Amino acid sequence: QAGDVSNDSSLDTEASGIRSALGRSIDKDGSTDVTRVNVTVLVDKTASMKFSTDRDTFETMCSFVAGVLSVLSSGHSISLMTSSSSDPRIRVENPEEISSLAERIIPVREVGWNSDLHQIPPDESVVVISDDIPAEVLKLPNRMHVLSSRKPLVEHQTSTTYFDPMLISAIKNHDQRLLAAPVRQMFDALTGSAPREDH
Repeated sequence: QAGDVSNDSSLDTEASGIRSALGRSIDKDGSTDVTRVNVTVLVDKTASMKFSTDRDTFETMCSFVAGVLSVLSSGHSISLMTSSSSDPRIRVENPEEISSLAERIIPVREVGWNSDLHQIPPDESVVVISDDIPAEVLKLPNRMHVLSSRKPLVEHQTSTTYFDPMLISAIKNHDQRLLAAPVRQMFDALTGSAPREDH
C-alpha cells in the first residue's frame, strides 16, 4: 500500500492511526503519486485558546496534524510558528515533534495574534491549530487547512476540521471509517487538490 509505509514507528498511536487512515484513502484512489509540500504549522496560544481548548483536545489535534504531515511532507520542510511574535519561526525536524507540541506550547495571556505572518512563503501550505481564526490568517494566499476546537462562528470558505467529541473519539479508537473523510479533506486542502475560494 502506497500510503501505509512502515517508518511511522516513532509516531504516537493516534498519529499512526491517522497516517494509516490517510494511506488507505490514497490507496483507494489508486494514486501512487502523492503530492508532497512544505508546510508551516501555525499554533494559536492566545488566552482564548486556554479557556476553550483542554489539553487533551489540543494533544489530539497535534496528533492529527502529525499523522497527516507524515504522509504529506515526507522529504519536505515543516516549520512551526505561534500566534505570539516572541516565538521565532522554527524548522521542525520531523512530524513526530508536532505530536508533542502540547508539552512545549503553553497558552499565554496575550489577546489576539501578533506574529509576523509575512515570514510564511506564499507557496507553502499552512495548517492552523486554533479555536478562533483571525482575519489576518484567513487572508493569507496560501493553501490552508484549519483545525478548530470550536465550531467557527463565521462561515468562511477555508477548509476546516472541527474537533467535536465524535471526531476525538474516532481518533482515540482508530476508527478508520470515520477518519477517512476528515484526513482526506485536510490532505486535499494542503496539496491543492481541493478548490479554495478566493477572498
